[in-house]
Amino acid sequence: MRRIIWPLAFIAFFLCVGLAQAREEIRSFTSDVILGTDGAVDVTETIEVMAEGMEIRRGIYRDIPVLMLGSNGGKVRPDLDVIGVTRDGHAEMYRVERMGDFQRIWIGNPDQFISRDVHRYVIRYTMTRMARAFDDHDELYWNATGNYWIFPILAARANITLPDGAVITNLAGYTGVAGST
Repeated sequence: MRRIIWPLAFIAFFLCVGLAQAREEIRSFTSDVILGTDGAVDVTETIEVMAEGMEIRRGIYRDIPVLMLGSNGGKVRPDLDVIGVTRDGHAEMYRVERMGDFQRIWIGNPDQFISRDVHRYVIRYTMTRMARAFDDHDELYWNATGNYWIFPILAARANITLPDGAVITNLAGYTGVAGST
């Protein structure tokens, strides 16, 4: 009997170690933003995730703030229009739901599980009223990844394309939790 228990305990130990090392994460997050002269943006986000079937079972969601402060301090409510979503190069089901000061893009088929693997999501959307106009300059304040992820983001990149003739007079970038400087 002891000869059977020892190999089973050994196998169980390594299975537990393997499961403990598996984690869901955002491996890379790239935000490509094109700013129009009207202050609207055309955004393509490419999000590569590792799904382990824990939180990422049917897909992911992306929260987009839709209440911001204007240059005069008043509230601005930009319009969000989702153009399309793909997973691993194929069209993916999605729906958009208002949740307080943000809209959530639910991505995935609610009746189908995805494989435990690396998946690449591409989300394309537009938003109006994203540039703030001041007396001496205009400003695009863009949160490239958002603040509401429960997974670590291992790498993030933001590519911003400005209208022809635009000149950058001041550039600032921040990383970390909301409010980081």
